[in-house]
Amino acid sequence: SPEGYGHAVYQAKDFVGDEPFLHLLGDHVYIAAAARNCAQQLIDVYDAGGFAAVSAVQPTPEHLLHLFGTMKGETIEGRDGLAAEVWSVSAIEEKPSIDHARAHLRTPGIPAGQYLCHFGMHVFPPEIFEALGHHIAHDIRINGELQLTNAQEFMRTELLGSAEYAACSIEGRRFDTGIPYGLMETQIGLALAGRHRGEIVESIALLLAEHLAPVARKQG
Repeated sequence: SPEGYGHAVYQAKDFVGDEPFLHLLGDHVYIAAAARNCAQQLIDVYDAGGFAAVSAVQPTPEHLLHLFGTMKGETIEGRDGLAAEVWSVSAIEEKPSIDHARAHLRTPGIPAGQYLCHFGMHVFPPEIFEALGHHIAHDIRINGELQLTNAQEFMRTELLGSAEYAACSIEGRRFDTGIPYGLMETQIGLALAGRHRGEIVESIALLLAEHLAPVARKQG
């Protein structure tokens, strides 16, 4: 039975075994703005940085915090081989309130009103399953569900020791098909990233003009 995101990830424990693994959200579509796809960008940071775990993040406005796990970090500078902006993670919380985020989750260097929110893509060590098992055994839930974000924070603080948990930026966008307007936004994003981009832009412009013309006449 569905018990939450963390419980779903835990089902891969035997398949993964003792290896680090790449985890992507199944209801997200990722479109890169660079030659390397989004997953490869994340893996490259993991390989180059020697981190225990790396989560992809995207600066996100605070009015959307109710949709995403959120991280606080300190910028990592001067480390060879890191092509992306990378932060050392100091806190991970599931869908915080705006007031709580303002008080506890501000990342230096990120514009006011924005936070490092999950991109829906991670490289985890097998310790994440130990953390998830702890939450399952002790029935630790948020809003009735076993959450992955809680297990990430438990792994970071209790299981990784001195090993570093990092977050990195991605040249690209995540599109969430699990929210009401997300499927439409995803289709537009895919269309604009494809070879028919010009025709799509013209079509969108025409649709907007047709939609806005009656409004303009009414206001006039």
